[in-house]
Amino acid sequence: MKNKITILAAALLLMAVASCREKSEVLDNYGFNDRLVFEEADTSFAAKFNILWSALDQNYSLWDYEASQGVDWDKVYDTYYPRFKALDGQYTVPDTVVKALMNEAFGVLHDGHLTLQMKNHKTGKFITCCPSYLRNADRPDLEIASNFEPDLSYYETTNAGENKVTESDNVNTSFSDHLDDVKNAIILKLFDYDEKSLDGGLTPVDKDRLDSLKMFKKTLDILVEIAPTLGTGGTIQAFNELMLRYSYLNVKGAEIYPADMADMAISIKYALLGGNVPYIYIDGFSLTRYLLATEKEKMDDMLDTSPELKKKADKVKQIWQKWFDKIQELSAAGTMKGVVIDLRSNGGGISDDYQYVLGALLPSGGHNIMDIRQKSGPGRYDYTPIISQTMMTYEGNHVVVKEPIAVLANCKSVSMSELTCLGCQLLDNGKVVGTRTWGGLCGLIAGPEGYTQTYSSGLGVQNETAVWAYIPILCAFPHGKVLDGIGITPDIEVTLDSDAWKEGYGPDSQLDRALQYIRTGN
Repeated sequence: MKNKITILAAALLLMAVASCREKSEVLDNYGFNDRLVFEEADTSFAAKFNILWSALDQNYSLWDYEASQGVDWDKVYDTYYPRFKALDGQYTVPDTVVKALMNEAFGVLHDGHLTLQMKNHKTGKFITCCPSYLRNADRPDLEIASNFEPDLSYYETTNAGENKVTESDNVNTSFSDHLDDVKNAIILKLFDYDEKSLDGGLTPVDKDRLDSLKMFKKTLDILVEIAPTLGTGGTIQAFNELMLRYSYLNVKGAEIYPADMADMAISIKYALLGGNVPYIYIDGFSLTRYLLATEKEKMDDMLDTSPELKKKADKVKQIWQKWFDKIQELSAAGTMKGVVIDLRSNGGGISDDYQYVLGALLPSGGHNIMDIRQKSGPGRYDYTPIISQTMMTYEGNHVVVKEPIAVLANCKSVSMSELTCLGCQLLDNGKVVGTRTWGGLCGLIAGPEGYTQTYSSGLGVQNETAVWAYIPILCAFPHGKVLDGIGITPDIEVTLDSDAWKEGYGPDSQLDRALQYIRTGN
């Protein structure tokens, strides 16, 4: 693979797009030359398909596996290029037609992270194809897992018996939670005005501010309704404009929400069950941003204008510390029964987080969990040798947990969640409890460093350029085989009693089963 990527490479790609499928000995790059490379694709479905097909041909990490599953990539080109080209001759092209054709062409691939996007230049809409969603669409636990967050309220009652919560804490730094905080603060302020009105009436200034508060809340409600059409970035931008407009009202928490925070947000819960089982839940792996000193400094700088959000960020570290310290305390006393790590519906994230979750229970020095390889050139089968993948474990003073460890997972546990499940299954004292995971274990190289090597996370700009793709280039071999498109099968399979969870009146059937394993060994 050539290290230096030039405009010539982009020009070569344009030649290929303009003619037919050609092999290139140069790793073409779209990250630096978007406008040049995408020029024809702006008005051609055939060009869009050619770019996506070529990007996958040069960078996708599973071609030998796909071949073993019956995927003939050259035949895919020969079959679907003419069909996309035929769309160029049509005056109108419905989004549903583009969607169906993309799903047909690319839906056969197995990588669980792979996401491809085309802009339908006839309608202006962006159409996305995610093969793993197609593969998991019929799973019975998908609906509940898509909106899941554990509810421990049942375990706070005497009905929970030996599993009763004796300590707990939680915090959520997500944008939606921040928005809810602002809405609740407005409601409280409106209530204060109602009280003031009853006590002695409102001044003209009070009445003006009351009207502004009502408009503030109404606008936020509208923003929530239209958020799906704006996307996360657009919604945050609109939210921040409102915060500036109504800042004079002094509503608690009505602060700018940094756009970068959307990728770092986390929901984390700690509980001590029965006084002897430390429990932690996280919805995504971004703990490194909150716990590693150098990363925390960057976050603090970013949150200088958001005191309330900074308090939440500080609390993330405090909650993790409570869980970690409780494990040390109970282990020293010899009273700990086991540990529960809840990764249900966890979408993955930073690989370095391993050291703060499962790695905080293991010996320092790293944990070898699987083999990996990486793309090494533009040829379809240009791969590095297979090497062992070592995940970071906690280097500070800590106990190595010998008691049972249970990791909870479901069908929306993806990526780093799955790697954590895999690490747990390699332990003599570890069990994965729940349902089969998503099936996306291959890794990515994100950011500018990815551009210099691959298309990984760098093919175009999502919702902006004519095409965009999220293409992992690190092939994972957990248990010595490819599990993308399949997922991690739990050691103890149990479905969630969704009715009890939705209503909050009963136990969490998956958590109960994990606690049974911890307390009985079965």
